[in-house]
Amino acid sequence: MHKANILKDLAELYKDLGELVVAQQYCQQALVLATELNIPLATDCEILRQNLQESDDYSAYPALVQ
Repeated sequence: MHKANILKDLAELYKDLGELVVAQQYCQQALVLATELNIPLATDCEILRQNLQESDDYSAYPALVQ
């Protein structure tokens, strides 16, 4: 398994645990590495990064999250 995959998996794990800041950090590391290596995982990392950003935006408004 590639280091970028492991970092993305860690980002997803921390997202599931509700640790969005840590998840964003791992996701960013995975995105940088995947982009540098020009591997398709970069697209998945970018999607995850956007999802994390949206999750973080909604966490500021808990009444909106159901």
